[in-house]
Amino acid sequence: MKTQCLFNLIHSLKQVFVKKKSFIFFFFVKLVILHVKSETHLFLSSHFFSQLWQLVRNWFGVYSANPSNIMDHFYHLGTSSGYGKSRCSLMHLIWFACSWVLWKERNDRLFQNKENSSTQILENIKLLSFWWFKAASVNFYYRFHNWCQNPFLYAGID
Repeated sequence: MKTQCLFNLIHSLKQVFVKKKSFIFFFFVKLVILHVKSETHLFLSSHFFSQLWQLVRNWFGVYSANPSNIMDHFYHLGTSSGYGKSRCSLMHLIWFACSWVLWKERNDRLFQNKENSSTQILENIKLLSFWWFKAASVNFYYRFHNWCQNPFLYAGID
């Protein structure tokens, strides 16, 4: 069921982003899925990054523990704020934004010897998820600071 949810999400994201000619995002989604097992340590077990997931959950008022594998983490984060289709989609968009920012942070640390604070990384996640949501939503006129306050409210999701 979890795997089917993931594939349904990927299919719907493909439809949205291919229509908007955002092939980079689609290839990123494929990359994440191909590296699901090998990246569990990076995204979940690393002390710094597991704390970051907690900051992300705190941002939208969800308080829970990190699941131990990445597929469960994806499913759990998507359903942790409710089971509505819109809520799950928004949470999954934020999950992909988190994964992308964490991957970039990992590369910066390894290859450029540059580290951002957890607060800076959280702001990058908020900004990226804001731009992705705004790109996919024709009638989204809110500003970034509104998104940071409550993404569900300003996305029109109760």
